[in-house]
Amino acid sequence: MKLQKTVKCILICCLTAVLLVSATGCNLLPDPSGRRNSVTIDDLMLKQENQNGAGQTITAMGSMKGVPSAISGKLLITVDEMLSGSVYRVYNMETRKELARVSDTRKVGFLSSLLTDGTNIEGIYYIINENVMYIYNSDGTQAIASYYSVDGSYPLEDTLNGFSFNGTEYYVRDGMVIYEGDNPLESEFFNASVEYNGNHYYIENEEAIFVFDPMGKTLYEFHRPSYAENAHIFVLGNGNVFIQYTYETVAGEAYDYILEGKQHKIVSILANIARGTVTEPVVDFLVVTIENAFTNDDFHTRYTERVNNVAQIVDIANKRIDENAPARYIILSDSLIELFSMQDVINGALDIIRISYDRNLVRTAAGSLLVAGDCTVIGQINNYRAITEKFIMTSGKIYDHDLNALFDLTASGYTYHDCVGDNIILTKVVDDTARLYLYTGSDFTYISDMANYISCFEGYAVSDGSSYRYFDENGKLLATTYESINWIYSDVDIAHATHVGYAHTAEGDIEYYQLDFTPVDSLK
Repeated sequence: MKLQKTVKCILICCLTAVLLVSATGCNLLPDPSGRRNSVTIDDLMLKQENQNGAGQTITAMGSMKGVPSAISGKLLITVDEMLSGSVYRVYNMETRKELARVSDTRKVGFLSSLLTDGTNIEGIYYIINENVMYIYNSDGTQAIASYYSVDGSYPLEDTLNGFSFNGTEYYVRDGMVIYEGDNPLESEFFNASVEYNGNHYYIENEEAIFVFDPMGKTLYEFHRPSYAENAHIFVLGNGNVFIQYTYETVAGEAYDYILEGKQHKIVSILANIARGTVTEPVVDFLVVTIENAFTNDDFHTRYTERVNNVAQIVDIANKRIDENAPARYIILSDSLIELFSMQDVINGALDIIRISYDRNLVRTAAGSLLVAGDCTVIGQINNYRAITEKFIMTSGKIYDHDLNALFDLTASGYTYHDCVGDNIILTKVVDDTARLYLYTGSDFTYISDMANYISCFEGYAVSDGSSYRYFDENGKLLATTYESINWIYSDVDIAHATHVGYAHTAEGDIEYYQLDFTPVDSLK
C-alpha cells in the first residue's frame, strides 16, 4: 500500500467565490489557538516531504529487448521475432535483469494466468521443460521444482493439479492454491495469508478473521454473527485484533444508543494475540476506519513512532448518534484508548494533511487552515485550485506557503492548467492560440501550444510532430524520443519513484526507458 505520488499536488475545483484570509486579517473561523494539550503536528507527522525540488532522470534501458507481451507485478515477458524464430524473455523491471529466455510461448508465463482467482501470486512465473514445470520468484530464484503435468498436454489449465514444496502438498481447487499437510503457511503461494512482522498470519474478509502462528496453528478466529450490523474487523498496529459490530435490541433489553428510533447494542472485542486473551472493552464510539503500519507500508514514513493507529470514529453521547456531526480522526492506542484527537492538536480540526516540509492543511467544519508543524496558524485557506509544496493557488492568485501573494493570474490573463512536481503550468491565449507556461516562482517559461503538451508524472512532454521531448518539473530536458513513451510499470513510495516504459525508434525497434524521481532531501 504505497503512496501514489512522491510529491503532493492537491486539486479542488471551486464553484464558489475564493476565500483566502491571512492570519493578520479578520478571523472568520473560531479561534484556532486553544489546543487542549501540548501535542503538535510535528509530534504526529514526520517532516519527510520534499522542500527543494526533486532529482528526475529518464534513461534508456538498452539491455531489455522485445515487444511487451504480459506484465505481472514487477515482471515483464517480451517477445522478439527473429529470423531463427521467436524468443520470449522474462525481465525484472526493477533491476532490469533478464531472468529467463525460451523459444515457445506455451512454455513460459505467469502463474496467475493459470488460476481463475490469481490471489497473492503476482510476479511469479513458470517455465516448462520436458513436461516439468518450474515456478520462480520475481528475483529469478526457483520456488518450486518437479511439478509434472499429467500427460504433457496443453493448455496448462487442464494439467495444473498439484505439486510438492518444502515437504507440503499443494493443489488447485476452484482456481485457488490451497494446501495439504502440517505446515500450510510456509509457502508464499498460500493465497489467502498475509504475514505480519514475521510472527503471525492473518486471513480476513467481511465475515471472519483467522490468525495463525508460523506453523499454521490457529491462534484466534472470529466469525461474524448472522444478526450483526455494521460489522468491522481491524488488525491494530501491534498485531492485535479489534472487532466491532452492532445489533438491534428487543424490547426491554439494555441498549447503547438510539438511531432512527431503534435501539442498538455495541459489541467490541479485543483479541491480544501474543497473550492469547480476549476481552470486551467498553468504548463510546463507533469505528469507521483504522489506519496503521499493518494496513499501509508507508505509515511510519508519514507518522511518528508515537502514533500506532489513526482511527476515524463516530461519537456516541447520551445514547445518541448525531448524524449531522462529522466523524472525528483520533490517535488510538493498541488497547483502544483515545490518546488524543486531531482537535487536541488544532481546535476544531477534523483531519490534517502534510502539504510540505513545515506546512499542513487542517480541515475544520467551517473551512481549512494553513498551519505550521508547531501548530502556528498561518491563515485560512478555502476554495483553492491547487496546492504544491511551493505554492497555493486560487482561481485568481498564486501564494507562497506564508500566504504572501506572488502573482495575480486574473490581471495577467493566465489560468491554471496543471501541476508538475512543485511547480505550476498556466495557460494564456495569445493570437487566438492557447499557450502553456511553466511557473517556478521566479519567472515564466514558454512550454508549447496546449495541443502539443503531454502530462508525464512529475514532469511533462512536448511533441512537435516529429519527436517527443521530456522535461522535469523545472523545464530541464531529460530525453528525446521518436514517439511517445508508453509507461507500463510504476513503483512509487514516499522517497522514490520508478517508472518503466517503451517506445518505437525511427527504425521501428523497441527502446525501453526508466524514469526515476527522487526528492532532493532523500539524496542528502
